[in-house]
Amino acid sequence: MINKITIWDESRGDNNYALWGKIEENGNLKILGNDIGSGVKAWWGDDDYEYWYIIEKKWKDTLLLHLLAEKFTLDNTPQPWLDTKQIPYEFGSYV
Repeated sequence: MINKITIWDESRGDNNYALWGKIEENGNLKILGNDIGSGVKAWWGDDDYEYWYIIEKKWKDTLLLHLLAEKFTLDNTPQPWLDTKQIPYEFGSYV
């Protein structure tokens, strides 16, 4: 089981943009970002911009359900994705 993940980390020219998600010890979800480079300095006046969002533990399930609704479709079902990410699950069905 993981408690931190890199959402993106990419360079564009001489700038780097990164975003991480982390479950804090208190159960809150923290999304942290860091932008570095000359373009960042031109925009913010400093070449290092850091920011974060904190989603309280009580709202994590709401966020999760919205993400599931956006991620999966009739043509993109959960099973292959769960298998790829090696997330254990129990599958059931009725015929």
